[in-house]
Amino acid sequence: KGFTLYVTGKLTNNGEITMTAKGAYAKGQDVYLWHNADGSYEYVPAVGALGGANASGVGNSGVFGNDRQTGGGGSAYGGKAGGSGTSYSGGTGGGGASSGTAGSSEGGAGGNCYLSSTGSSQSSGVGNPSGASIGNFSCRISPNGTGGLLVIYADGYDNSGIITSEGITAANSTYGGGSSGGGSINIFTNQNVSIEQLGTVSLKGGDAVGTGKYCSVYPCGNGGAGGSGTVTHTQIAMPTQSIQSTLTVNEVAENVSSIVQSILPPSIKIDTVENTTTKKIDITYAEGYINEYSLDLGKTWQIHTGTITVDKPTTVITRIINGEGEVLSSSSLTITTIDNTDSEVSEEESTGTETTQPDNTEEQPEVTVNEESITKEETEEGVENE
Repeated sequence: KGFTLYVTGKLTNNGEITMTAKGAYAKGQDVYLWHNADGSYEYVPAVGALGGANASGVGNSGVFGNDRQTGGGGSAYGGKAGGSGTSYSGGTGGGGASSGTAGSSEGGAGGNCYLSSTGSSQSSGVGNPSGASIGNFSCRISPNGTGGLLVIYADGYDNSGIITSEGITAANSTYGGGSSGGGSINIFTNQNVSIEQLGTVSLKGGDAVGTGKYCSVYPCGNGGAGGSGTVTHTQIAMPTQSIQSTLTVNEVAENVSSIVQSILPPSIKIDTVENTTTKKIDITYAEGYINEYSLDLGKTWQIHTGTITVDKPTTVITRIINGEGEVLSSSSLTITTIDNTDSEVSEEESTGTETTQPDNTEEQPEVTVNEESITKEETEEGVENE
């Protein structure tokens, strides 16, 4: 539903990191980002800024976000209201003319437009997807997209490029549709810097548009602009090491408050990555604890005693628990190359998160974003570990 970039060393951005037009169609919820020392939380609120209200003339702009909110969507010229933002999406735009429809307040579709004659063109509201034409003649369909949620954690931070999460401008027409709102960018670094020192960051909503060849004959005007989103910087002390967690939802809920020890996650290895009819799996656990594995996505657990052999595609989940039943660390491996064909299939492995961070004073790596965009889609690529 959003994009998180986590760097334990220094993040140097020389390109573009963007969630522009990548807001998610999803019901908003409070997204907790950081637990402060005083017990409070840094979070993106479930509900973003309000959308522009219904308009009898020029569309109303979406409200600007504050306190980590996304921006609201604009209303259409002579048309319907824009949608409010959510934690995952800027607000959507309303549809043109009084018979159109309002934009979604869950990051969904923009408002539909209604056209009753050829004299005055209208455009739909921007959304996910943008609204459609429901009249006797075709309205102008706006581009898709809203500003999305972007979270960056980095020990060091140098932004010489640009970081964006902008809304999208509606299609130009005599009766302009509403544009979408900007997103929410949240930057956590171990640096005491002001917003002005974060480099180029843009969260503006889509522009107000509304012109056409019939403006000398018919009333015409702009739909509402999308409201700008928010960028927030918070200074934190970064952990020295982090590995992605693969605890199940139930395990996290039951054990997150009681995790007390620093245990490296189990290491899972297979005998070959080639297509074979069986796979042998070896798991290395920390000593002195209860070491378990599951072959049915966590429904049942078995004590690990040695090499495991499987003869069908399988996800192996491991966990280390102590005598009180607390899960100390976990990891998983999905095996897909069990087949009698020669098709090429890749393995994907993700290791577990240490439950508390070890004292690791080794120099941390630097991550550089080169002259190309990093987007949400790229986080879906598999990562093969040792």
